Amino acid sequence: LSSSMSLKTNGMVLINQGDFNFSIIKPSKTDELYEKSDDSSVVITKKALTSLARTKETKDSIKFESSIKKNGKAIFEGVDQFTKFEIGIPLNSSGALLVGFKDLSDILLDDRKLDVRLHIKYANIDFSTSICFQYHPGPEFMAARTSFKKNDWGGLKNIMPSSRCIGKWEVKDNNKSKLQELGIFAVMVDIQNSAFQILEALDNNSTIDLSDMRSLIK
Repeated sequence: LSSSMSLKTNGMVLINQGDFNFSIIKPSKTDELYEKSDDSSVVITKKALTSLARTKETKDSIKFESSIKKNGKAIFEGVDQFTKFEIGIPLNSSGALLVGFKDLSDILLDDRKLDVRLHIKYANIDFSTSICFQYHPGPEFMAARTSFKKNDWGGLKNIMPSSRCIGKWEVKDNNKSKLQELGIFAVMVDIQNSAFQILEALDNNSTIDLSDMRSLIK
C-alpha cells in the first residue's frame, strides 16, 4: 500500500497473518521476507528461516552418532568442497540438516533425472551422500533415492548389500531394520518427503535451471 496523501511516509507493506490479524512493515524490510513456494499468503522472514536451519537431537540422531563412534570416525570430504545453501534445510523428523551440495549435473535433466551430492549434518556429525532424483510419470511421483557407496553416510560399513541409489519404499524389511538401528532410515524418509524443497534450494543456489523438474510438484 502506498500513501499519496502524506509527506511523512514512503509507503508500507501489510502482511495478513490470518483471522484478520495484520502486521505493517516498512518497504525497506521487504527484502528480508521469503514467500512460501506454494504461492500462499504466508510470509516468513529470512531471519526466522535461518534460525530454524539447525540440527536437533532425536532418538534417530543419537543412534547415528553411536554408530559413527563405533565405526571410529566419520569420513567426509570437507565443508569447502561443497556449495553452501543460503539457508540450510532442516529435516525435522530425523533432526538432520542439509547444509550444501556439489557434483550437480544437468546431463540427465531431459529424462527428468538429477544426481547431486549433499553435505549433511546429523547429530553434529558432518558427512555426505548422493541423492538420485527421478520423476516417475505413471504415479506422478518424484523419487529422491539415497546412495550407499563406500564413503557415503560417514563411511559406515556394510550398510546395504548394494551401493546403488535406493528409495525408502524399495528397502526390504531386513535391511530396513538395520537402517533404523543406525538412524539412517529416518533421514531417507525426510529426504523423500522434502524432495521438492531440496530441488528448490538447488535451483536457487546454482546456475542450473531446475524449473521444469520443480513444476512437476502436485
